[in-house]
Amino acid sequence: MNTYVPSGLHIRTSRQIASKIRELGFNCVRLNWSLEMFYNNPIIRPEVLAGMQGVFPDTSNVRALTVFDKVIEDLAAEKIGVIIDNHVSDAKWCCDPRDGNSLWFNDRYTVNDFSNAWEHMAARYASQRYVIGVDLRNEIRPDIRFEAGKLGIKFPGWGTGDRRVSVADFVSLLEFEVNPRGWAEKLAFEAVKRVLSLAKLPFLEYFDWKPVAEDVGSKITSLNPNVLILIQGIFSTHSYTPSILPFLLHHIHAIPQLSFIPLPSSFTSYAQVQNLTGVVTNPAVVRGGENRVGYTAHVYPFFYGDSGNKWDGAKPTYDAFKTEVDKYWGDVSNIANRPLWVGELGTGHGDISGAWNDYIIRYMQEKDFDFAYWPLADARPEVDGSGVFQPGSDGYGVMDGNYNGPADAKHYETVKGLMQMRINA
Repeated sequence: MNTYVPSGLHIRTSRQIASKIRELGFNCVRLNWSLEMFYNNPIIRPEVLAGMQGVFPDTSNVRALTVFDKVIEDLAAEKIGVIIDNHVSDAKWCCDPRDGNSLWFNDRYTVNDFSNAWEHMAARYASQRYVIGVDLRNEIRPDIRFEAGKLGIKFPGWGTGDRRVSVADFVSLLEFEVNPRGWAEKLAFEAVKRVLSLAKLPFLEYFDWKPVAEDVGSKITSLNPNVLILIQGIFSTHSYTPSILPFLLHHIHAIPQLSFIPLPSSFTSYAQVQNLTGVVTNPAVVRGGENRVGYTAHVYPFFYGDSGNKWDGAKPTYDAFKTEVDKYWGDVSNIANRPLWVGELGTGHGDISGAWNDYIIRYMQEKDFDFAYWPLADARPEVDGSGVFQPGSDGYGVMDGNYNGPADAKHYETVKGLMQMRINA
């Protein structure tokens, strides 16, 4: 993300990559952008655009939004739909509750900045019919930071209103909702109380995503009534008894200044999911776009424990897995009568068996969900800490790092199987 442009342009033209996407069988791309990219619109480093020589007269003087325009133009030329996604605020890889990009605002970009950027992006591509949707914000999650000797925790909510909660009230509510059972959960609960006490946290803050999504979605619809407004669920955490205890402990313990706080070995990994349950009883209302609202969730094996191990070996049954996912987002399309799109799913080339094939792939096939696979290529281009551009490697991509073809034959066959299910539907 810190190159400010889509990956692969250091080695191929955007038209060549668009052609390969079509050749592989995909018909839509989720295209990421950051608030930093929009507001700064920087000149892109020439080595990042080495593959675009001949496309631009001078690759040493091309700005980010110009590149974004060209990528969309070339995807449209290949008749590939585009869903533009506000992935982060700061242009860097995500996602972590400690990265400053958890919510739709941070210390550098306000809620108004978020809304204003979306209005401009909607207007910019209103006449491009292959821009078919907008993914308002990527992976909204709690924000946990330790600054100036103080711990701060901000939670997203849905229909909760913006509010502050005292630590005492939070602990009481947590104990009531979680109802810790067994020694592990009770130990975790006591550890969280100790963390909050040691950190001298004055209060916890909740910020309501629902009115922001509705307001921004309404503004986008007024500028382009044809796009689908996609609203992501809020990242919460759960095990078989919904619990934020492992989440809080894991991420607070990872803060260097707070690493002395004990972390039970059973909570070094944790399960998490995007929670869309709130939209069932309190759906988003977008003015002028009532029939253009959809919801979106992400699913990876590692969302269900450490690298999917929760579902390997002595794992729960498929029915238990299905019940859990149905509850949080899988049944939203049926209950709320709105479309649901799996905006990200993926797995490493070496992890295509086990949990992935057994559960997640089966679930996708049964539900017949449309999806976007993350990422396109086995590449992770970025500018490293010393300012040097590195092509990088991801280990998840459908295509190889040179954008020639599939990175791994078995991996691609599995992805193609998901596409085939859509063709046969």
